[in-house]
Amino acid sequence: TLHYGAERSSNELREANVLILLGCPIPNPNDFRLEARAFLGGGLPLRFDWTHGPDAIQMREGWQYPVQVGGYWDDPSVMSYFRQKCQFGLYQAFFRILPYDEVGYDRHLFIYTNMPIPGVKVDRLTGEAGERMQATRAALVELLAEGGQCGVSDLVARYVPAYATAGAQKRWVQREALTLAEVAGTTFVPGQGRRGSRFMRQH
Repeated sequence: TLHYGAERSSNELREANVLILLGCPIPNPNDFRLEARAFLGGGLPLRFDWTHGPDAIQMREGWQYPVQVGGYWDDPSVMSYFRQKCQFGLYQAFFRILPYDEVGYDRHLFIYTNMPIPGVKVDRLTGEAGERMQATRAALVELLAEGGQCGVSDLVARYVPAYATAGAQKRWVQREALTLAEVAGTTFVPGQGRRGSRFMRQH
């Protein structure tokens, strides 16, 4: 095992066939403030409010999974510098297994963080929220391919997670309808009168 910051340029894991990254290499807040002021301040005040901002994980299937990433986002220059430091740390850790080298055997990387790594495409999401979104999206895409549109009830009839009831899944779909439409590349039409809510394939 190696911790973030100590793995840089190390070849210790180059023959490993499984790599697990836990968390994100977030710099020490006080050290980061001092460093950012030194590199970015130029005598001007910088804002260091901790907030959350939108980002997206790139999926190998071609869609993007939206996430919220925390950081010093209130000041654009600080935000950019903070993300650069975090993502550089993830890059360093990710490439310790030399994932793009031809080695003659499969390698698997498990990344437990919501900080996207640019250029790295993900096969499968983990955790209840990610797995639910990925599986529900797959069912929605199948139904749209079959008929061009899909009611919420039809989607629930096609897929319900093992840990949820049909009623709970229907409420989740209605709550996440706009996100589902975004990740599936479709349009969500709210119900009106006796006509239920539905997703419609974009032309």
